[in-house]
Amino acid sequence: MAQQLLQLQRILRERVWEAANVRLKSITLDTDTTVHTVYGKQMGARKSYNPKNKGKKSFQPILTFMAETREYVWGELRNGDRPDGKQIARHLKNVFTALPRCIQTIFARADSGFYCWEAVQAYEQAKAHFIIVARKTTRLLEQLQNADWKPSRKTDADEQCEFRYQPEGWG
Repeated sequence: MAQQLLQLQRILRERVWEAANVRLKSITLDTDTTVHTVYGKQMGARKSYNPKNKGKKSFQPILTFMAETREYVWGELRNGDRPDGKQIARHLKNVFTALPRCIQTIFARADSGFYCWEAVQAYEQAKAHFIIVARKTTRLLEQLQNADWKPSRKTDADEQCEFRYQPEGWG
C-alpha cells in the first residue's frame, strides 16, 4: 500500500507542478529526525535520545523536505530509538520514488543521525550528490588532531585542513 501511495504522491506532485508552471530540474533534499515528547502511555514511545526532556518517552520521526519548494516529500513516525541503517536506506528509497520524473539532479543533506554505509549506498544508487555530517568517532578525531592545519584566509575560521578518511566497514 505504501508504494501505491508513493506513486500517487509523485503523480499528484507532477500535475501540481505542471499547473503551477514549476520547472525544477534539480532539487535539494533535507532529511532529518526530530524528537516528539509524548505523555501518558503512547504505544511505541521509547525512552531514548530526548535532549529537551531527558528521560521522557518520545517518538523520533524521520522527515524529508524539498528545500526549493519547502514541500514535504516523505516521512515516517518511529519509536524514540535512533534509526538503523536499513530503516534509513528504506526511507531514502521511498523519498526517491516520490520525486517527480522531471528531476534530473538530486542534491541531499543529512545530519550525523544518518551517518551510515546504508545511507551512502542509497544516495549513490539514486545518483544523488550528498553530504552527511560525520559522527565524531575516535578514529576520526585522531585523524583531525594529526592533520596538517593551515591558516584559513578566505573564511572566518581560524584554521582548516584536508585529509582522506575511510570509515571502518564502508566500501
